[in-house]
Amino acid sequence: MKAKILTATALAILILTHSSPAGPLFGPRSDFKVTVTVVDDKNIPVPGADIGFSWGRIGGSKPDTDSVHKLADKNGTAEFTGVTKYNQYAYGADKKGFYSVPGIDDQFTNSVNGRWQPCPQSLTIVIKPIKNPVPMYAKKIITHLPELGKPCGYDLETGDWVAPYGKGVKADFEFTGNGSIESDKNYTGTLTLRLPGDNNGIHTYDYQVADLRSELKMPYEAPTNGYASSWTWQDRRTTENKPFATSKFVDESNSDRGFIFRVRTALDSQGNMVRANYGKIHGPVVFYPKIATGKWVVGINYYFNPDRTLNLEFDPKHNLFTNLKSDERVYDP
Repeated sequence: MKAKILTATALAILILTHSSPAGPLFGPRSDFKVTVTVVDDKNIPVPGADIGFSWGRIGGSKPDTDSVHKLADKNGTAEFTGVTKYNQYAYGADKKGFYSVPGIDDQFTNSVNGRWQPCPQSLTIVIKPIKNPVPMYAKKIITHLPELGKPCGYDLETGDWVAPYGKGVKADFEFTGNGSIESDKNYTGTLTLRLPGDNNGIHTYDYQVADLRSELKMPYEAPTNGYASSWTWQDRRTTENKPFATSKFVDESNSDRGFIFRVRTALDSQGNMVRANYGKIHGPVVFYPKIATGKWVVGINYYFNPDRTLNLEFDPKHNLFTNLKSDERVYDP
C-alpha cells in the first residue's frame, strides 16, 4: 500500500476537521512566525514532506481561517508567517510512503508588542514510514453481550459469537460480563476478556504522543513476551441524593490505550511455541449498560492477522471481511 500525497485543500480540510482547540483568545491583529520540521520515527528529517499550516478561528460553527502548505526543505523544515487576531493554529504533514499526521491543534500563549508568543515558534511532526501493511480480518464490534455471568466465545476469523450465540467456530476471545442496573444513575459492571489456551494472551500498549497524532497508532510488530491471560474493565456509576444528586463514575475504557493479542498458539512436545497468530485492538474497549433493555453493550475494534507473523500493520484496502455493514467497518491502518 502506498500513501497518496494530499492536495493543499485536502490537507487543510484534514487539519481543520481533526483539530479541536480550546476556546480562542483574540485581540489586536498580531503577527507570528512558526517553523515546522518533519522527521521520521528515527528522528531523521524528511525532505519534501507536504506541510500544512492553518491559523485563525478554528472550529465552531463559523470558522475563520487562512491555510498555507509548503514542501519541506532538505532539512525537513518549512517556515510560516502571517497576521491574525486569534491565537489558534493547526498543522499537519503528509508524504508518499508515510502515514499522514492529519492535524495537530495548538495555541499561542499571548501577544506582546504585536507578536504572538512564543515568537519564533519551533514545532516538530513525526511521520511514520509505511513498511509492510498486510491483509487482516478487521472489524468494529458494537453489540449486546449475549449473556452475563458466563464466558461468551468470539471467533475473530468468522467475526461472530461461537455457538450457541452465533456461527463462530473457535473461541479466540472469551468475554465474561457481570453487571447490575438499578437505574441510569446507579449501575455497576465489569468486563473480562480472556484469551483461552496455553501461551495466548493480551498485552497493553499505551499510546505515545506521536502515536495519537499519526494514522498509525500501534507498533509495527507484536512483542514476543509480556502477555497476560486476561484483562478486566470496569464501568460504574453511583449517585447520592444528599444534599444534592452527585454522581461518581468509574469508567476504565481508555482512548489512550490499545492492546496487542496472541491467539491460536501451537506448542511442540517440549512446550516451545512453534506458531501463533497476532493482532491488535484499538482503544478504547467499552462496556456500558442499555438502561431501556437492561442489557450490556461491548464495543471493540480488532485487527486479526492470519499470516502467523508478528506484523501488526494493517492494509485498509484489503480487509479480509468482505460483507461488513457500514457500522462494522474500520478504516485506520
